Amino acid sequence: MKLKLILATITLILLSACKTLVPVMDINNHSVVKKTSVENVEKAILAGASTRGWIPRVQKPGHIEASINVRNKHQAVVDIFYDAKEYSIKYRESNGLKYDAASGKIHPNYNNWMNHLKNSINAELYKL
Repeated sequence: MKLKLILATITLILLSACKTLVPVMDINNHSVVKKTSVENVEKAILAGASTRGWIPRVQKPGHIEASINVRNKHQAVVDIFYDAKEYSIKYRESNGLKYDAASGKIHPNYNNWMNHLKNSINAELYKL
């Protein structure tokens, strides 16, 4: 009986230590809510990303690369493509987030970061 209890406890500890990987979430063709210029969309993306601790860099008109480094343990890089009507956020690469290219899965915190990034960009777009 004691052996079963010990084995069950060890199993629970091991399972709780492992977070399940989830499919990588990309933001595809998210609509810009107000009619505006591509320059204003770019400014909103830059401001929204910076608000969340991302480091955005304009690569060329319509394309921003943004990176984040959390506690010097977890890094992610995304590509943000945009025009005056919509934007998309696409996974590029990461470190420390257990990304599995074969399954397209990653640590769930990455998707939380994507939601926060999207919400921050949207907040800036609403200000236009």
